[in-house]
Amino acid sequence: MVSQSKSRLLVVDALRGIAALLVVIYHARADYWVGVSRSWAQNGFSSDPSVWIGYATYPFSYGWFGVQIFFVLSGYCIHRRLAFELAKSRNTQVNWRRFFIRRFLRIYPIYLAALLCTALVDHLYLRQGGVLTVGELSTRSLLASIFTLQGIVAPMFGTNTVFWTLSIEIHLYLFYPLLFAFNRSHGAKLGLGFAFAVSAAYVGAYLVFDLERLFPYAHGGGPIFLPFVFMWAAGAYLADIEAGRSPALSGALWHFTWVSALIGGFLLHMLTDEVVSALPLAVGAAGLVYCGKSLELKLPWISSRLLLPFVSLGVVSYSLYATHRVAFGIINVAGLSGQSAFILKFILAMAFAIIVASLFYVVVEKTSLNLSSKFRAPRLGVGQAKGERF
Repeated sequence: MVSQSKSRLLVVDALRGIAALLVVIYHARADYWVGVSRSWAQNGFSSDPSVWIGYATYPFSYGWFGVQIFFVLSGYCIHRRLAFELAKSRNTQVNWRRFFIRRFLRIYPIYLAALLCTALVDHLYLRQGGVLTVGELSTRSLLASIFTLQGIVAPMFGTNTVFWTLSIEIHLYLFYPLLFAFNRSHGAKLGLGFAFAVSAAYVGAYLVFDLERLFPYAHGGGPIFLPFVFMWAAGAYLADIEAGRSPALSGALWHFTWVSALIGGFLLHMLTDEVVSALPLAVGAAGLVYCGKSLELKLPWISSRLLLPFVSLGVVSYSLYATHRVAFGIINVAGLSGQSAFILKFILAMAFAIIVASLFYVVVEKTSLNLSSKFRAPRLGVGQAKGERF
């Protein structure tokens, strides 16, 4: 029988796989299929099943939400070990040098390798006469991306549009010691409140002082990490709940709150941007993750059956997230770029991205994981030690 702690982490792996798949489908669908509107104009009430499969993919036009799920899961996984330590003693000390070495080895080699692969594929595409619709291949942009300063001092490098989130993830790691110190001194709830205040203050300043104009190179929700502090901390708070440092979330009011926040966040995202919608989407994404973990305890057959394919995908989720744009670049270099009226093209593109990510995981990410594991803190137990895998 799978232990409760290990079972919960299987659900986290499954959620990571689902989040990565959402983002991949979102991008593949936009790049390689004409979309619902054009397909409807061409086919209407067609008898072709593939047309209706295309219509059914409409919910994936909101696949960008996988990014928000990733941020919540990241906060949960990074903080989980220390949440259990804090539950035993508020005097817990952290070896921050070891922490940052581990984080660097865990995330940066994959990021850098994906960046270089992007440079190669985009260069080949340009040599064939292709045109980059986003990003640029200048030395300035490359250096900015290497130092995770894209969007601040230079435009995004290349066509790998997810890199803005990876730079923000790294900046959140740098902010974590302050968040942890506040959490340790004042408790999990006030720690979450502090994170909310930080994000809310930035979002308020962003709206009042039109901070967007200060970052003409910005892409996506970047380049500043501050609006996502609360989202990341919401994931950390879920770890505090699991460790017993804060009461469980339940009841009609809680479910009404997170569902309302999710709907409101989606509306704000469609009307504004990632920055303005970050606060409600943080609550919505945390609610989904928390309910997913709680549901598994009530229906354990979910993790052993329905979620198993996503668990496997969750293992390679970081590689999939970082390289799926590289896979699409390879498709474009092969002369297969452009949208198709047939849904099969985007499905095959998605499958190819998973294959590329699996190879990348074996060649690059496993090496990074092995290096990172050498700096792992002493184990607290099987389940707790595995919690920091993200």
